Amino acid sequence: MENVTEHVVKGTCLGPDCTQSVFTPSAEGKTARFDVKTERWSPEIDDATLVPFYSVDGVRYFVDEPDGAFPEWAIFEVPPVYEPQTQTVHHDGKKWRVLDIKTGARYWDKEGREQVVAEPGFVLPDDHTWEAPPHVEEGFAVVLEHGKWRLVEDYRGQIQYQKNDGSVSEEVTDLGPIKQGWTLKSPNSPFDVWKQNRWQYDREKERPAKAVNERHWRNGKLTSIIQRLEQYERDLRVPEAYRTGALTGSDYENLLADRKALCDYPDNPDFPFGERPALRSDGKGALS
Repeated sequence: MENVTEHVVKGTCLGPDCTQSVFTPSAEGKTARFDVKTERWSPEIDDATLVPFYSVDGVRYFVDEPDGAFPEWAIFEVPPVYEPQTQTVHHDGKKWRVLDIKTGARYWDKEGREQVVAEPGFVLPDDHTWEAPPHVEEGFAVVLEHGKWRLVEDYRGQIQYQKNDGSVSEEVTDLGPIKQGWTLKSPNSPFDVWKQNRWQYDREKERPAKAVNERHWRNGKLTSIIQRLEQYERDLRVPEAYRTGALTGSDYENLLADRKALCDYPDNPDFPFGERPALRSDGKGALS
């Protein structure tokens, strides 16, 4: 039934895969299949087992059955003649190429990373080269452009700061010069501004934060002093034997003077950068 003609010994029967209905092909390379149910041969087909096909590396194959299907990767074009000891072939989807065997040879990617050829049918990928990159000094890197090496600045991994606002920073991730309006120089304080190609302290930039800090200090001191004044005034309304405070009249006057100085402190012309008021009552006459 596979269209192979055999002679049967007299006195024996035919096997289940045989028929006496002989098929005669119309031409070489033609064949057919026998249908057991209808006891007829199918229409002629090309015998696929006679058609060689090739892998991308030039290895020849055949299908197992006359009407078998060819794999999607099958190449029917015959590879060119080559020297197997030193060469191999490769099909790039359009045509065959004869390649020198370069197993163990070194090549480099577009960022200068060295690699080694591991297979005989190696095709150099795009953006790669057989040429070793030049020596690279610190702060630079090499890139491959149009088949040629070029040195570029390399600040990757470093932190860059925005000149308009030194609190804004980010890590450099790309090759090349620092972005316009940015610098690798870090500010010395949150109150630095970029002037004359360097960071400089700006008193006016610090003024709002400094004022908040000084008012916070002033309010804390003022609250404590007011509490001590109120205790002293409450003690004056009870007999001396029942008083709980340890303030004297002199202490009371010092607290009044300190309250006045603290209230006036924000109105000083040099606030918040001037000297803090010297308090007479600091550490004296504490609340009991």
